[in-house]
Amino acid sequence: MKELGWRIGDMLHARPESIQRTAVDCGTCPVSLQCIVGRGGNGWRFECCGATALEVPVEDDGRVLLIVDCANNRFEQRERAPDFDTCPLCSGDIVKSDINDMGGHHRYLPTVHAQHGVAVRQAQWRKTVPEALDLKKRVAERNKQK
Repeated sequence: MKELGWRIGDMLHARPESIQRTAVDCGTCPVSLQCIVGRGGNGWRFECCGATALEVPVEDDGRVLLIVDCANNRFEQRERAPDFDTCPLCSGDIVKSDINDMGGHHRYLPTVHAQHGVAVRQAQWRKTVPEALDLKKRVAERNKQK
């Protein structure tokens, strides 16, 4: 784990037990105060697993989108995620963003309250890698044609 959460690419290659050892609970979560008062989130939470995200300042990367995999979070839910038909964690679409250089600022924060275990997340995400690589190839080919 680097600084705050895991880079998506690092999640794909790490051992599940290494990731699970870094899982936070409410007392060790870096955004627990915002969670307790229900402020600071981006206003959405996926119904399938409860995951949410919030932008967090960090020294090295400027700001990261911290994706909190927690079914118990209390962040305010003002709206459904309008840009996503499916949860990017449950569907594995988060990998497409990462592989296609759109998710470099995303960080995954495992919690002890996650609806799905780390091994389940990794298995789903790894299934998405071929599709993500194919998308990257098609985008590169399309860009060459321009």
